[in-house]
Amino acid sequence: TNDTAIYHKGNHLYALNFTKKSKSDKIILVEGYFDVISLYLADIDYAVATLGTALTSSQANLLKQQTSNVITCFDADSSGRKATLKSARMLEKIGINVEVLLVPESKDPDDYIREYGPNRFMALLNDSMEPLAFELEMIRQDSLADDGSLQNSACQNLAAGLFAIEENVVLREIYAAKVAEQIGTTTGAVLTEIARRQNSYSDSKSDSLTKNISPRSIIRLQSPELVKIDEIQLILLISEYNDILSELDFVIEPEDFEDGPLRKISERILSPERKGSFTTAYLPAVVEEISDGDEILMRSIMEASINTAELTNPSQRKEAIQRLFHKLRSERYMREAHELLENAKVCNDPKLKSEYLEKYKEKQSEGIRWKQNIY
Repeated sequence: TNDTAIYHKGNHLYALNFTKKSKSDKIILVEGYFDVISLYLADIDYAVATLGTALTSSQANLLKQQTSNVITCFDADSSGRKATLKSARMLEKIGINVEVLLVPESKDPDDYIREYGPNRFMALLNDSMEPLAFELEMIRQDSLADDGSLQNSACQNLAAGLFAIEENVVLREIYAAKVAEQIGTTTGAVLTEIARRQNSYSDSKSDSLTKNISPRSIIRLQSPELVKIDEIQLILLISEYNDILSELDFVIEPEDFEDGPLRKISERILSPERKGSFTTAYLPAVVEEISDGDEILMRSIMEASINTAELTNPSQRKEAIQRLFHKLRSERYMREAHELLENAKVCNDPKLKSEYLEKYKEKQSEGIRWKQNIY
């Protein structure tokens, strides 16, 4: 149906009235009304269609009134891919959690259900992915050679370009690890290429970026060693999602944090009497008390909280906690190994010195093993 003086497609969503009766807390966003009809006949009563138009702000607001969780399921052609990314960004800006359903064989939902049946489509819903994962899958597909093999260099270059502009540090590292696994390299190699892209971009923009920044902020930007960002990220994650801790196959300890305010904060969060009850609501007061109102630390925690808040998927949160824990445990063993080596250097007792050196080797080996778990 074309737009008329009365009816404008961009102000409506086909079948939105049916979703109001659905028990699902999600809405599937598709392109055409045939997709909605096929889904409805398959007992999926929470689908709406844009009717072939790109998602408009009016349609996004209609979705926001109905749900906080949207699964986009557009066609897999070039225009469908663009519509997916545009819709995801628009919906995320207004606070909607977005997942992307990629239907195999470049089929739309109607075609897929007709050929494979509703049960197969229901199984696909369990494999919906985050927008960044969708972009990464598109990069993988674009990097396939004519014989179907993955062109590793092309894949890494495209992925590095994507992640170089991704502001969420946690997400960047998670997906860098996935790219590394796909192309058979190390996460460190992918992160190095991302950093190279970021440095290139920063060099060209440095003047405009720092022109209006206060001297204190510039000092903070130039001295990342002053604030342990990995420790801050982990503190935010375990305080916000402490219910996940019981599901992990490892135990986070205060000693995994370097000696200082962040270790004392972790002691509060991980203390037995606080187990399972600490939330980020308590965090500002605890940070202010322990750090004596350290402005740089407070600001760093506020900035890092943006990254952790974007981890809407439980498996993603768990993966982020695991990765950060492995990094800190590796650093912890390296610190302890260094202390043992220093003790051995000043020890005059041959037997005790030998014990120090033996323990040093054990700690160093443990540190390397934990580091290998990261990369």
